[in-house]
Amino acid sequence: MLREALVVDGTAKTCKGVIAGLERGMRELDPDDVVLAIVEDIPTRLEVYAWVERKNHRIVEERRRGVGYLFYIAKGEITLRPPDGGAGPEPERAAAATGRPELRA
Repeated sequence: MLREALVVDGTAKTCKGVIAGLERGMRELDPDDVVLAIVEDIPTRLEVYAWVERKNHRIVEERRRGVGYLFYIAKGEITLRPPDGGAGPEPERAAAATGRPELRA
């Protein structure tokens, strides 16, 4: 049985409300602590998946509950910026990789 350090009840909340609750809650937790997120609809479920991936957390378990979903999400390790300050690839390589021209101010 998983023991959660925090519960984010997204019942009757928008996607933004659930994600905001997860953001606030995760700040206070240690890596590998688990949050239980309760969501009611498929769009919010998909947004939780996307948010977990963006933030380097991981879904430990997902369960159906009635018309909603329960997510057990483990906080990921803190990711540090690369030594170059996170500037990313040179503009020419970035433009080639995305297929979009670089925009200059």
